[in-house]
Amino acid sequence: MKDDPEYRKRFHAYLSTVICLSCVVLGVCCFPFGAIGIALEISLMLCFVAAVVCLAFRQLYFMNQRVGHHLQSSHAA
Repeated sequence: MKDDPEYRKRFHAYLSTVICLSCVVLGVCCFPFGAIGIALEISLMLCFVAAVVCLAFRQLYFMNQRVGHHLQSSHAA
C-alpha cells in the first residue's frame, strides 16, 4: 500500500479530515455549564465519534478495493 499513490492520497485526506474534526470539536467544547451545555457537548462528541467511525469504514472499504484490484492484476499477469 506504500507504493500506491492513490491510496496515500486518500489516506492523507482521511487523516487530515479526522484532525480537522478533532480541532473543531476541541474548539467548540466551551458551551456554558448546565444541563443544556452538557447535553450539547455529549451530542457533539457522539456526532464526532460517528463521523470518525464512518470515515474509518470508508477508508477500510477503499483499502480493500485497492488490495483486491492489486491482487487481481498480479494474478492475471
